[in-house]
Amino acid sequence: MQYSTGEPQCPYLNEGIEFKDEETVYVENRNKNFRYQLRESDDGMEITFYNPSGDIDIYEIIIENKDKLALIGFGTGVSKNFNCYFEREK
Repeated sequence: MQYSTGEPQCPYLNEGIEFKDEETVYVENRNKNFRYQLRESDDGMEITFYNPSGDIDIYEIIIENKDKLALIGFGTGVSKNFNCYFEREK
């Protein structure tokens, strides 16, 4: 799979995220915990973020290696226009 070109656009995730447990991720930009769900689809792994405000964002997960991953937005929501890229802090 190829990453989308251009600058990453992931408005509330750009500042970083920290997975707290199997259901909760801390979103630094919002200073809030979001619920999340991982699931396997025909195309690979997907992650859904449930914002406490009621928004739901779905991304395909692309793992480059153990320290780098990308999230490619899809579906009908706002996230379909977003692509995120993360590197693990050392």
